[in-house]
Amino acid sequence: MPWRRSIRLQLAAAITGSLAVILTLATLISYITVSNMLFRSVDETLSRRMQFLSEYLDKNPNVTTVAQKFYHDSVAIDQTVYLQIVARNDNGVTGPVIFTAPALSGQRLPISLLRTSGTIKLLHEDARYLTFASSWYYMTVAVPVGDIEESLRALRITFAIAVPISLIITLLVGYTIARRGLRPIDNATAAARRITSQNLRERLPAPRNNDEVGRLVQTMNAMIGRLEESFNSISEFTTNAAHELRTPLTILRGEMEIELRKLNHSPEQQTQKTLIQSNIEEVNRLIRIVENLFTLSRADSKELALSLREVKLGDLLEKLRGKAEILASSKTITVQLDIQNECMVIGDAEMLTQIVLNITENAVKYSPKGSEIVIRLQRHHDDAVVSIIDKGIGIEEEHKEKIFERFYRADKARSRAEGGTGLGLAIAHSIIKAHNGTIRVESAAAQGSKFIITLPLAMIE
Repeated sequence: MPWRRSIRLQLAAAITGSLAVILTLATLISYITVSNMLFRSVDETLSRRMQFLSEYLDKNPNVTTVAQKFYHDSVAIDQTVYLQIVARNDNGVTGPVIFTAPALSGQRLPISLLRTSGTIKLLHEDARYLTFASSWYYMTVAVPVGDIEESLRALRITFAIAVPISLIITLLVGYTIARRGLRPIDNATAAARRITSQNLRERLPAPRNNDEVGRLVQTMNAMIGRLEESFNSISEFTTNAAHELRTPLTILRGEMEIELRKLNHSPEQQTQKTLIQSNIEEVNRLIRIVENLFTLSRADSKELALSLREVKLGDLLEKLRGKAEILASSKTITVQLDIQNECMVIGDAEMLTQIVLNITENAVKYSPKGSEIVIRLQRHHDDAVVSIIDKGIGIEEEHKEKIFERFYRADKARSRAEGGTGLGLAIAHSIIKAHNGTIRVESAAAQGSKFIITLPLAMIE
């Protein structure tokens, strides 16, 4: 569920849920307590009146007179009272009704040997009654409790309205408090997303308080520091290794070329000549790998030397068209140049030319004979877009996001047998990124590929 992805909502929901349980228990206890207090007060009043009536009956044998006086006195106080006196025989059996309140209209009240109380329905209203048994009478007195029931009903409505409103307010306040409390984490998350291998010097913003979040940020900053040290060490090692390997490889290639020139075309030296030529090819391949690693290492450490100047991409593509046609001639592939808009960018013309040629060379490698490659230049808003489109074997979806990784080869299409090192697209990605641009690919298996290079247009005043 989406809400489970947000700690803010989880905290707010937990607080609201806890409060809901507490409020529910509190309202139930309050309601029961108030209800018991109100009815207990009525019961105590009825008990005093019953005791008073019993004492009167003990002093005055005229039951009817005493009952009528008690009834009229009670009516004067309570407006409405229900009284019933029933004779009791020696064996406890009920006798005739001696007195009943006129307001009962013939309705009988409960009687009991034990003193009991309860609520009954009398004349379409709730009434609270109390029973009492003496040696000669069963007496029951009751009073309406509609006002109490109305008060309890109003209390239930109040609770039913107040509790949900309180929970909604608690949810909003809890979410606000949680959001404010987690804001340092949001800031740290945003900063962490900006940190890449290119800017490991940056750190997450440290909160003012040294609380749990502050200690987490300090730990992450320490981890980033260790990563920066490790990355710098690896980059420095790659740069030094590439630099140290270039000279011996160049010397080795020179020595083999000298030996190759010494050999003649005799059959007995042909095998040796072929072996040396093969070794020279492998050394050339190693030199290319070393140069590529050196370029990537400098790009990672932001030490890539770019000769930036204004470059007209249309003119640049026109100049490299001949080289692209030479690359494609071996497979009789046609190279079409489609310049829809002239675009001026700030960049290194030599590196941009090399990138377009490298991608074009890849397109030639993986395109069928007699097909067509289109190099297109367009303007899109404030960007120049260079597209290299082929009708080759294409790239499967699972490989599209990985082909710009170093030494990555998409199965046979990127195998070493094709002569690639697996670094060309990684270098293109780094150089384009150094130009504040992007490079991506649109492709599908057996449907060709479209490499799209986007560069910001030069702002000419």
